[in-house]
Amino acid sequence: MIRRGIIFVFILGAVFGFSFFIAEAYSPDRTHAPLGERAVELFNHFYPDKKLSEQEKRWIAQGANNEDNSKTRTRYHFYDPVYQRGLEQFASSKEWAQSKLLQASSLAGSHTWQDALASYAKGDRREAFIKLGHIFHLIQDATVPAHTRQDSHIPFPSEKDADPYEKEAVDFEIPALQTLLGEDMRPIIYNDLNNYFDKTANFTNRNFYSKDSITRANFPYDDPSIESVGLINDAYYGIGVNKQVLVK
Repeated sequence: MIRRGIIFVFILGAVFGFSFFIAEAYSPDRTHAPLGERAVELFNHFYPDKKLSEQEKRWIAQGANNEDNSKTRTRYHFYDPVYQRGLEQFASSKEWAQSKLLQASSLAGSHTWQDALASYAKGDRREAFIKLGHIFHLIQDATVPAHTRQDSHIPFPSEKDADPYEKEAVDFEIPALQTLLGEDMRPIIYNDLNNYFDKTANFTNRNFYSKDSITRANFPYDDPSIESVGLINDAYYGIGVNKQVLVK
């Protein structure tokens, strides 16, 4: 990783660890933006010598929120780590995050990892952190089971077909920083952006179902390995690869 990008890697480490604590689906203003803000707070806690300002935190939150502002972009928010693919005929979020060619088709412009590094190198911190927020959004989506298991969860023909996580996350309260620190969480640092996508998506795919990926008939995944399955308050549960009880 080039020197000018090391601060971005550290921040991604914060959001990566946070993603494992909150494996939910996210709406832009209620969850994507607050998750970005909390990641910066975690970064500032663990790396006080590289502390980001409140303005920089707001820029990251803005970018995380804006990534969902175009239907063109949302088609590229899926990454199946088992089969290394995106949703249907679209490229994966891992590819989308790093391809200026793909993002050229978006009216919202190009907000790739390389764009963020280039802006940071030029001293344009506003654009750098907004673009980093767009990358945060994609990493956050990799903690959503439907986004890693080829489950498009489009609410058509009715809202009942929407993914339960995405419906419930609207009212989900993001934990305060001190609550997260109480879980003895530490940032996980890798030197390559692909590792963040792979590690996060693999954890989600192997441990959690989405609403439409329960049976192997439609979604040929070996995990989670189920010893029992049932319903509690309309939520599916089972025993995953790490032997924890999984819901939905």
